[in-house]
Amino acid sequence: MKLIKKFMHTETFSYLVFGGMTTVLNYVLFKIGLLYGFNYKISNLISITVSVIFAYIVNKIFVFKTRCANISLLFKEMYLFFISRIFTSVLDYIGLIILVSLLKLNVIYSKLFIQAITVVLNYTLSKVVVYKKIES
Repeated sequence: MKLIKKFMHTETFSYLVFGGMTTVLNYVLFKIGLLYGFNYKISNLISITVSVIFAYIVNKIFVFKTRCANISLLFKEMYLFFISRIFTSVLDYIGLIILVSLLKLNVIYSKLFIQAITVVLNYTLSKVVVYKKIES
């Protein structure tokens, strides 16, 4: 019981919840774009952009609970977050094109597969690069 309570209050659990929400948002926006007739590449770009902004807000407030002592540290944190997410977003975007256009795989299954890889990379980069203790 103690282990379950400890897990329920950990950063990892919070990331699973809010990372899951971010992933669902990304997928839903992607699917809506497809339903409205957008090309899967455009739909993917829109869904990635909106979900990255959402992810920054929820990761800062609810997952890693960071407080920045000054505006300079806030901008450093934001910069590191968005740079790391640009990296994983490029992998997401190019990976989906490779799976769908080159390998001719189903677009929905491809998106879900790429999302799984992206979630793991995003957590790792957030933990190791972005929300580590930022030195002044």
